[in-house]
Amino acid sequence: MNIGAVIKSEAIKKRLVKSIGYYAGSIAPLSDQVDLDSFKPKLIIVSNKYCDVQTITYPAIGKKELLDILKLDRESSAHAVIHVVMKNSEQEGFDVRRTEIRVIDSEVQNSALCLIPEAEILANADTKGLFNLATPVGEMFFLNIDRPFYSYKTSLMSTPELFCLSVGVNNEDVRTNIAGCDYLKFIFDTLLTIPFDKLAKICHFEVKKHIPLAQLHALYIAPLVAVTLLYSVIYGYTLFKVDQLEQQVKSYGDDVSSLLNRKAAIDFNSEFIDVVNKRIVSAPLVHPDWSLVHEAINAGMDLQQFSKRDGIVTLRGMSDNASNVLKHVSSLEYVESAEFFGTVRKSRQRDYSVIHVRLKS
Repeated sequence: MNIGAVIKSEAIKKRLVKSIGYYAGSIAPLSDQVDLDSFKPKLIIVSNKYCDVQTITYPAIGKKELLDILKLDRESSAHAVIHVVMKNSEQEGFDVRRTEIRVIDSEVQNSALCLIPEAEILANADTKGLFNLATPVGEMFFLNIDRPFYSYKTSLMSTPELFCLSVGVNNEDVRTNIAGCDYLKFIFDTLLTIPFDKLAKICHFEVKKHIPLAQLHALYIAPLVAVTLLYSVIYGYTLFKVDQLEQQVKSYGDDVSSLLNRKAAIDFNSEFIDVVNKRIVSAPLVHPDWSLVHEAINAGMDLQQFSKRDGIVTLRGMSDNASNVLKHVSSLEYVESAEFFGTVRKSRQRDYSVIHVRLKS
């Protein structure tokens, strides 16, 4: 993703080009259609003439330690410094392309928010190889291969071939010629194609000089203070209401205790009534001895005598069938055992019998 992919409108591009300048001793616009009286660019491309570029190798070093070193370098430098970090597997470390921008022009310092070295823009051009560029400060040879090389045309460096020999490469690469009238447009078009992640690494931002930090802090300090005050008021009101409720509850303390005692008494009585009711329901309504007499009579026995001694109930009487009476009595759930005492005798075609019954305890 790059600026060109985001901005499709030509009108927006024309407005964007008015906010970009090219510094080569003085600030110049990238387009002839810019009004010079109101021209105050925020982004300035700095000519290679005002940049010192060197590549430094840091062998056998970690990324964190390297970043600390580069941060110290930027803070200690009198000029703006840009670092482009590249992995160096052979040295088990990193190569750093250090660009120092030597711009002391007060106009640049007062208006620019961002400085970009010219060489870094050319290094990110889609076209690779040898460039013959007619820049505003003179003709420049630029070689864009693994890393950028450049040199202005001089009496000793008069041809692209000599330039290629000076950097140790052949001159068989594709050559791109850019005339002076097209150079600034070429720089602008190349800038639009640089991905955002790479663009951020080759920019030097001068934000601290143009944005008052006190006002910036006020953007979040004022709302923070307001929220803190609101929270304090709400918290204080909550404590006040809680204290009111506690005092009100204490004023009803005696009544609450009385109600709780009455409730405890009611619960105890209800539980006692439930226990008694269960015992009454479970207890038989007729005594087992009388229930036994009743069952014997229902079985057909004319009871003549009934007695109980040592836990044994004695039933004496006449019946049509003494065995049936004994069988019925033995089947009762509260009877442990039942048996004839003595022999069963016949009298007037009826059985006379004595039955001993032992009840369950």
